[in-house]
Amino acid sequence: MHPRTPKRKPSVVMAQAGYANPIDMTTGAWSVPVPAPVAPPMHPKVQACANEMRHVLELNKAQVEKTMRSNYEKLLRSIDAEIEETNQKLELFQQVNNAIYEKCTKRLKRLADVAAEEMEEVQKQHAQIFKDTTQVFDKAKQKSLRDFKAEADKILQTVK
Repeated sequence: MHPRTPKRKPSVVMAQAGYANPIDMTTGAWSVPVPAPVAPPMHPKVQACANEMRHVLELNKAQVEKTMRSNYEKLLRSIDAEIEETNQKLELFQQVNNAIYEKCTKRLKRLADVAAEEMEEVQKQHAQIFKDTTQVFDKAKQKSLRDFKAEADKILQTVK
């Protein structure tokens, strides 16, 4: 296409400009625009009554909007109050929880220290018992060796 050739308008632009297809494709006949029915002129009293009703409805609408707005603001205030109360309760809960945690941590540390001290004492006692047992065993061994030697010397003396 040459750059100076005019482009075709899109169908949306054509429809907006009044270029829409005037043929009814379902019947195959031309569609004839039907004029909108014209309302018969209203009686002045009916017109005044309609205007008065419209005015009453607008006043009621304003009153309902005002009531709804005040109810909405009350609801928002109550929600804010509940949120604040919940935040305070949560903060108090966290403080209590932290206090319990610190108390339990201190108690556990004391218990762990006591257990470590007891284990150290048990190890010391075990080492002392082992040392004492080894000494007793060595003494018994030396005594039995002396006794055996003495017996052997007696037997040798009797044999000679």
